[in-house]
Amino acid sequence: MNVTAMKHKPQAHRFDPEILREYDIRGQVGKNLSADDAHALGLAFGTMIRRRGGRHVCVGYDGRHTSPDLRAAIIEGLT
Repeated sequence: MNVTAMKHKPQAHRFDPEILREYDIRGQVGKNLSADDAHALGLAFGTMIRRRGGRHVCVGYDGRHTSPDLRAAIIEGLT
């Protein structure tokens, strides 16, 4: 592999294992959940949807002040 290709190879994201649950992800923004986590989730979910033929995803959020930043990060990952 050449050096140029290595520069663009995405690094594996490491989640705090405490936030990963069987059916959801729960964390506290600024403590163990970040925009980087949201981006990685968007990337992974978007890849899964695309591979299965999907083209559309709906992103929602609640009224917490951190929601818009997490929303933006997950959308960036999705796209």
